[in-house]
Amino acid sequence: MIRIEDMKAGCAYWVRSRNFYKKIAIWDGKEFVGMREKFKFRFRDKELHWDNGPPHGTCRPLALIG
Repeated sequence: MIRIEDMKAGCAYWVRSRNFYKKIAIWDGKEFVGMREKFKFRFRDKELHWDNGPPHGTCRPLALIG
């Protein structure tokens, strides 16, 4: 897992998250933005980095894409 202090804003990451559909998310410097699917609808959603701790940190970045 990539620590929050090593993240680069505006970059895409492979993630393990609670809600993201394709397991790819963009780090905006504060939180992750990704696609979520719920009741067959897909929409943009946000999740916090795992380092924020429970119960809010739900997204773990695994690797930088590109």
